[in-house]
Amino acid sequence: METTRTLLHRCLTQVEGDTGLLEELLDMLPSCLEDLMASFRKAVVDHDATAAHEAAHSVKGMLANVGFFELAELAYEIEQLSKASRFSVALERMEELAEKTNATVTEVRKLLENMPCGC
Repeated sequence: METTRTLLHRCLTQVEGDTGLLEELLDMLPSCLEDLMASFRKAVVDHDATAAHEAAHSVKGMLANVGFFELAELAYEIEQLSKASRFSVALERMEELAEKTNATVTEVRKLLENMPCGC
């Protein structure tokens, strides 16, 4: 598991050092994730492997775009579980992913707030 500081560095690299852009992405991420979670849950209830896979794929892309690569790997696992119609395991993993993502967003925000100007 990487350190939060390493993660912050990677996130800043993803946005070419633009802390304002990173803050905007971190602000948007929880609500976007919740929307995708709702789509994923509906797909699971409907036993729709394609829709579940697509929602997990969107989550993966969103996380990778921000630099949360370890979390994106978990989303990839969820994609594969969805493709195989292993809905109960996929749903458990997606709930775990949402918790980890929200915790990671909080940690990265704290580091951003405490980062000296000009870094």
